[in-house]
Amino acid sequence: MAVLEKGYLGGGNTGRNTTIIRSNYMAPGNTLFYEKSMQLWEGLSQDLNFNVMFSQRGQLNLGHCDGQMAALARRGNTMRVNGIDPELLGAAEVQQIAPRLDFSRSMARCGRAGPGSRGTTQSPGATRARPTATAE
Repeated sequence: MAVLEKGYLGGGNTGRNTTIIRSNYMAPGNTLFYEKSMQLWEGLSQDLNFNVMFSQRGQLNLGHCDGQMAALARRGNTMRVNGIDPELLGAAEVQQIAPRLDFSRSMARCGRAGPGSRGTTQSPGATRARPTATAE
């Protein structure tokens, strides 16, 4: 596979993407494809003998309203069916992971005073890389 840029090297999508590599997608085919891609990234620096700045950090997705949590649960179930292990978190678990975040305004928009935001996490699922490092 090759990434071709119309302009200067690393100046298109390669240089401006989110640098997040993850497999928490809804469509089963996408979930498996991105999970395999993450596995390939794990050995890419060694395979290329070049630091692609790959760092596995995990990912936390938050839902404030019931509808958002239902969507996160569906996504988590899709991942589980495909052999990926996300974790559904209650408000207390989210608060433990991110104690400095204040969700009071987002909860008020959902018409709730509490118990706080809930979420899902995938560790080391989401990762960070610097794709431009491979283009330089």
